[in-house]
Amino acid sequence: MSPIKAFFRLDHTLSTGAQPSLADLDWLAQQGFAAVLNTNTPTARNYLPDEGPTLEARGVRHLAHPIDCSTLSREKYEGFRDALNELLGQGPVFVHCAGNVKVTGMMTLYRVLERKEPLAEVKADLARLPSLEPKWYAFFESMGVPAGG
Repeated sequence: MSPIKAFFRLDHTLSTGAQPSLADLDWLAQQGFAAVLNTNTPTARNYLPDEGPTLEARGVRHLAHPIDCSTLSREKYEGFRDALNELLGQGPVFVHCAGNVKVTGMMTLYRVLERKEPLAEVKADLARLPSLEPKWYAFFESMGVPAGG
């Protein structure tokens, strides 16, 4: 059981969740995560400024790729995709934002567009993850992913 809020293990290579605490960073290292992709913005109420150095000191690669999701675009998704692809293949990756909402949205697209996972499977997981605002479903449609809302 993970101490990280909204933690979701997709498979042995990829997990998502909310902003981890300093203690949670130790847990990630102990669990064998090789890298963390942080999409949280420095203006978020739960942003952890010491996350990068803390993880790096524990041998976990940290990549900060803040995403402001007030507006969604293909370019923001592509930046997310490229950042995630940079980390995959090095060992298990944990991807987070403030509450696992933004990451849930971006991972929905990644799973369908890049990993070619069945849409029904991805939709089933969406029902178990933090709720997305309607703008996300419109964004999915604009990206060619009919996820419904």
